Amino acid sequence: MQLQSLQGGGLVHSRNRTSEKCSYRRLIMKLKDKVAIVTGGSKGIGLGCARVFCRYGCRVVIASRGEDAGREAERRLTEDGYVAAFVPADVNREPDMVAL
Repeated sequence: MQLQSLQGGGLVHSRNRTSEKCSYRRLIMKLKDKVAIVTGGSKGIGLGCARVFCRYGCRVVIASRGEDAGREAERRLTEDGYVAAFVPADVNREPDMVAL
């Protein structure tokens, strides 16, 4: 999206569909075969983010305190054909973050 200045200090945005499609393709190519670490990725928004990264071709590490939920998220993603692994981790603990 581009912002253009108008007389009087206002702003207006315009969309260039071709440019958006190219940006989308570049994003996919940049993420393909990368590793995404998703903290809080065992459920809710975190799991949704993990799934989106998977769709873009990332391998995903799900980091979560809840071991059962983390293993379940890993199972669901791998059953859908994605590459995902669960690592128990608490972002409040420095050793856990170093281990990631």
